[in-house]
Formats: sequence, structure tokens, C-alpha cells
Amino acid sequence: MGIRGLRTEISPFFAVGEGDSAQIDLVIDRADNFVNLCEAKFYGEEFIQTKKDSEALRRKINAIAPTIPKKSSIRPILITTFGLSYSKYSRDYEQVLTLDDLFR
Repeated sequence: MGIRGLRTEISPFFAVGEGDSAQIDLVIDRADNFVNLCEAKFYGEEFIQTKKDSEALRRKINAIAPTIPKKSSIRPILITTFGLSYSKYSRDYEQVLTLDDLFR
């Protein structure tokens, strides 16, 4: 992810609103003014991002945006078992990490 040696704060994120809520699996607030919004999806094959998944990701970004400094930029990251299969919505993520990437 390019954060080795960089000061970070790591936490999950929960937001509850009127009829809507958002849970972000992992938020990494980085000293370089990026916020990694990490979604973890565990499947037995490549994950396929659907329209429903894309809309949920947008809701999560909209929920966390008011809570981060205005100078920060949100970068959606997918952490998944075997990678991301190409679809109309696969560009929602700026980076895709597999379990192999995490445990090297």
C-alpha cells in the first residue's frame, strides 16, 4: 500500500443515520493526507463488484467524508482472497490487495 515508515492511525468506522448506516472494515488515516478506506471481501474465487456493492461503497465514502480533514483524499482499497474480477464497477477501487499480498 506504500505506507511503510509513514505515520498512520488505524480503526474501523461505524456511522448510524436515519434509515441508513455504514460500516467500514478498516480505515487507515495516513500522515500524507490520504485516508485508505479498506473493504474486506472473502470469497472462494475472484470478487465481482456489482452495482449494489458500488452503491454501498459510495454511501460509505459519503458517510466518512465529513469526518476527515478537508485536505485529505479518500482512497478505496479492496482486500480480498483471490483478487477482483473485471466488471463495470471494478474501477471503484484504487488498489486491490489479496491475502498473498498481506502475508508475504
